[in-house]
Amino acid sequence: CYSLSRFSDAEKPLCLCKMKYMSPLFFPEKFEVLGPADPVVAVAGEDVVLPCYLKPNISAVDLHVEWFRVQTNNPLVHFYRDHEDRNEKQIPSYRGRTSLFPEELMKGNTSLKIKNVRGSDNGEYKCFIQAGDWYDDSSINVHIKGKNFERETNRFTCRLLQQQIKEMKETITNIPGELQYFIYS
Repeated sequence: CYSLSRFSDAEKPLCLCKMKYMSPLFFPEKFEVLGPADPVVAVAGEDVVLPCYLKPNISAVDLHVEWFRVQTNNPLVHFYRDHEDRNEKQIPSYRGRTSLFPEELMKGNTSLKIKNVRGSDNGEYKCFIQAGDWYDDSSINVHIKGKNFERETNRFTCRLLQQQIKEMKETITNIPGELQYFIYS
């Protein structure tokens, strides 16, 4: 800084500062990415929201937001940068099924919506946010329930052990339809 005028002890100096580069974006030094502690449970065929937020509550509009699968060869689920979605390298099975909430980015909400969830969507995801040199992420487990994923069956196994001849017989029985329990008193 350099002074524009002379001043007395009682006056404050008026200074001009020259800066080579000033970013139009404000990034706090640090932020945290928060997600749910418990798994997110979804039903196959329905839509699900994977919650993810910034703390402190800052805008994510100018940040890089990346959602990816953990432990996969081609992990990209959704990518947002420079005010738009950039999903050219997205996993093909997610094409047209993922979105952020643009109106919520200003509030630090970087949650991901996945439409029409499938059994293959089951697993661990990461919400990764970057601002300049600072970044943080949060892991979210997704558990898909639905037809052929976690269904109760009416399958019973009956084992009979005949100790004298040391023989065991096993019979597996499937009872079609719903099984109803009746309690008699």
